[in-house]
Amino acid sequence: MKEGVFIGPQIRDLIMDKFFDTLLQGNEKAAWDSFKFVVKGFLGNRRAQNYEELVNNLLQSYQKLGCNIT
Repeated sequence: MKEGVFIGPQIRDLIMDKFFDTLLQGNEKAAWDSFKFVVKGFLGNRRAQNYEELVNNLLQSYQKLGCNIT
């Protein structure tokens, strides 16, 4: 896949792709894992009881990458 804006099926493919996980390290891996937890625990049909924690972890992970999310 090339970089750009991804839609649902492409995001699902990336989440299922084990090779993609091996390409990431450090803060990038932490941010990706946080994103996957939010997708599975917050954006799905069922909301996890700790969804606030999941989203906060996602925001903190992306801030460590230098993203300005407010």
